[in-house]
Amino acid sequence: MKKKKFLIIFLVIIGVVSLWGWKKGATQRKIFRLKEILEEANNLFEKNQWEESLRLFEEFLNNYDVQNPPFPADLYRIYYRIGYCYEEKGDREKADKYWDKTSDEYKPIVEFYQGLRLWKDEDYLKCREKFLALLDKYPKHPMKEKVEDTLMQIHDMMLYGDLPFPGSIEYEVKPGDSLYRIAKKFSTTIDLLMRKNHLSTAFLKPGMKLTVIPLKDFSLLVDLDHNLLYLQFKGKFFKKYPIASGKDNLTPTGNFSVVSKLKNPVWYVKGRKPIPPGSPENILGSRWIGIDEKRGIGIHEAVNPQDIGKYVSNGCIRMLKRDVEELYDLVIKGTPVEIVREGSQI
Repeated sequence: MKKKKFLIIFLVIIGVVSLWGWKKGATQRKIFRLKEILEEANNLFEKNQWEESLRLFEEFLNNYDVQNPPFPADLYRIYYRIGYCYEEKGDREKADKYWDKTSDEYKPIVEFYQGLRLWKDEDYLKCREKFLALLDKYPKHPMKEKVEDTLMQIHDMMLYGDLPFPGSIEYEVKPGDSLYRIAKKFSTTIDLLMRKNHLSTAFLKPGMKLTVIPLKDFSLLVDLDHNLLYLQFKGKFFKKYPIASGKDNLTPTGNFSVVSKLKNPVWYVKGRKPIPPGSPENILGSRWIGIDEKRGIGIHEAVNPQDIGKYVSNGCIRMLKRDVEELYDLVIKGTPVEIVREGSQI
């Protein structure tokens, strides 16, 4: 009788242990499968396969116990990626639903994509407002390059297209008017007047309507740490250009202003005859924007484009030909110029 009782107890123990082992094995198999699903979802996401990636992410969440997680998982990252998949599918409501669950770490990126909707909807002025606010809110925004690139495209439409420019003036040409007189009156440049109004000649007829963009609110900020020149409008980002600057810290820092402007400048070198424009020896190129006459410091074309990004000059700031020619049209005498080395703070 005792043997029989012992055998029953033994079999019960064996059964309990076997059941525990089976359950544990099932749990391990479930964990392994969940990890497989998550890994595959992330792989497909990286390959821009939004539909299949979304299906697997949602399958993962449906089987992952958030209250008693079987293993650590970055749920905020998963929510962000599910939201992104929905954004790519055009379902903005569901995208926002998941993006609302993300942590602050993802908020700058989420706000970028929400702002990009305005670009896709061709609501360019609201997109500009949103992206300028992003740069103020997140100075080191992870999507900063894309934010700035989008803003520059919008600003080109404002400068040269039909998008309204804040503070622009609709002017009717009067008898005796000239582009020079109008440019001087409204603090702009002849070249910008011509480009904005699609003029092929400087000839004006009384009664003509011109859109005039005053340039008095523009300023320049030069970041020597990263060899970048920023064009700012009312202290906000407007455009940026890569530059070359002085070797051995020869480019001075501080506050300056545009004091002279010349097209196709002659290069005056101490102890030599003046070198005319167009000469292979003339390193100033097609434009000169003087900012410090005493030291002969200015902004000009880099006749060797490979110099851009390097510290090679004797103090001047060099730019690509297309960039310096555009900048030349967007600054006037008196435009403030600040040169700094604290580029990380810009």
